[in-house]
Amino acid sequence: MRTQHRRTVAGGLALIFFLPLLAAAAGPGLAPPPDPQANASPVKPKVRTEPLNPGPSSIKERAGIVVFLAWMWLSIAVLLYVLRLKKREADRVTSLHPSASPSPSRGGPPPSHGL
Repeated sequence: MRTQHRRTVAGGLALIFFLPLLAAAAGPGLAPPPDPQANASPVKPKVRTEPLNPGPSSIKERAGIVVFLAWMWLSIAVLLYVLRLKKREADRVTSLHPSASPSPSRGGPPPSHGL
């Protein structure tokens, strides 16, 4: 049963990875043919006269970036805190019931799965 589960998971992962590749390979064949009138008269690109400056252009955009970064760091901190609480709870439960989960590295018998 475990082998069948592994095959199913492996097949699903292969489908997830190879399906986009197959779609990309079939993409050009599915595209409509190019319009010949579009190539007849080349369009000149517009020339930009104002300089391009990277970064936020207004105080509102700058504040939005700061708020976004603060929100992301706060989310990461909260998730790490919850993870620490889960780890402490798991350590507490295993210390209360050491015989419930014997470890092979400690010389305990290997766990049986009802077989």
